[in-house]
Amino acid sequence: MGTGRQIHTFEGNLRWVYSVAISPDGKLAASGSSDKTVRLWDLEEKRERAVLRGHAATVASVTFSPDGRLLASASHDSTVRLWDVAAAQPVATLIRWEDGEWIVLTEEGFYHASPLGDQRLNVVSGLEVEPIDAYRERLHRPLRVLEALRGRRM
Repeated sequence: MGTGRQIHTFEGNLRWVYSVAISPDGKLAASGSSDKTVRLWDLEEKRERAVLRGHAATVASVTFSPDGRLLASASHDSTVRLWDVAAAQPVATLIRWEDGEWIVLTEEGFYHASPLGDQRLNVVSGLEVEPIDAYRERLHRPLRVLEALRGRRM
């Protein structure tokens, strides 16, 4: 006797899938793979909706925010990336080091960090690499980071 459930196989990941999450409304799925991508799947139309690139290693975990607007992906590259689900675009990257220091970078280049976190941040301008010191006043914008994490652009 059947269960009334249909099974559908989605194809597109180039390597192993390590994590799958279903959006709160049940319309989307996200997969994290060893091909370094996150893929968004439209469950109603049974097709791939977007490929999210940016991680430098296996994506080990994916999860939707409770309202479904954001997707978090955690990778073996030691970052967590937040994505705007509707736009299929990156929002911010979170980096945490073993000593507890951390930094959050928005796609616009603004950041917030633990007390010593931004000492690990450099700015590349052309072929020059400079410490964050000269840019701190302009780029250290905790409120802009907070708005990005809430899914809002300023």
